[in-house]
Amino acid sequence: MRFSFTRLATYRRCAFQYRCRYQLHLPAPPRPMTRLALALHAALATFYRHLAPTPRLDDLLLPYDAQWPDELIERDARAWNEGRALLIDYFQRHDGHWPRVLFTEVPFTLELGRYTLVGQLDRVDELPDGSLQ
Repeated sequence: MRFSFTRLATYRRCAFQYRCRYQLHLPAPPRPMTRLALALHAALATFYRHLAPTPRLDDLLLPYDAQWPDELIERDARAWNEGRALLIDYFQRHDGHWPRVLFTEVPFTLELGRYTLVGQLDRVDELPDGSLQ
């Protein structure tokens, strides 16, 4: 039997939602902040996957912008602006002190007896002492 964190969290939150999504394969209704969250995640994954020795702000903003359609409705335009502001702040706080990123978006499988937990690590960094985070 295979499980992922998302599937387990969905089941724990609502067994009926789990049934609709994973057993009946019904599409989930779009949530307002989903596009923003996915765009931020994709931008950071791309940024860290191709992290330059001296990264530029555009290295972060261009992948973010690529996640959005050319024409935005008002709600999406507000989310797009909010995301850009978050990324600019993130870049400025980390500028000059970037982590040593070993992996991004790495799938994993963990066998636990007759159960299998599957998932994906967003990012794995090597810390100055050689340990991983």
